[in-house]
Amino acid sequence: RKGVQKELESLTQDYQNREQELAEMIETLDRTQDQLLNEIQQGNDVQKKLYNLTQVYQDGQRELAETILKLNSTQDLLEKEVKQRNEVQQKLDNAVNINIQLEDQYEMEQNEKTSKIQELVKTKEYSQETQQRLSRTEGKLAEVRLELEQTNQNLTNTSASLLNLQNDERSLRKLGRKIWTVSKSRVTKRLPLRKKKD
Repeated sequence: RKGVQKELESLTQDYQNREQELAEMIETLDRTQDQLLNEIQQGNDVQKKLYNLTQVYQDGQRELAETILKLNSTQDLLEKEVKQRNEVQQKLDNAVNINIQLEDQYEMEQNEKTSKIQELVKTKEYSQETQQRLSRTEGKLAEVRLELEQTNQNLTNTSASLLNLQNDERSLRKLGRKIWTVSKSRVTKRLPLRKKKD
């Protein structure tokens, strides 16, 4: 009887030890699961931020394309204005030359001279108007260029933020894998010990 009772006590103690080990393993697994859930949540948050920044980047790209389109349109307009100004300048030069010739023939061609002077005045007025339009166009071009520079700066900042978030996401994934590996290793080490005792 004493031998049986002693063996029964030994088995009971062994059972309690194993039950305690199992409880510790379950507690470790619960902690590991909580850590993994936290890591997954952080990863989801990073992905949301990455998605939002990607949207901002795409919007910036779209704004940049629109700005470039405006810039090209403004440049075309500027080229047309410059061409018109050159044409007017050429006309003005021609009119001046004609005026010089008219001055040489003043007495003989008084009426023709008056007509040419009026044409010259009109040409100068048109030239001034064209010059004013060109100045306004150049001002618009400067504004568009400033807007383009600001958009490029915003895109540069957004790209840097995207890169940082991608690095954070990779670090979180590595940390999650390390935690999983350590937890798995602990469980694997405990299981053989229990088998040996069995």
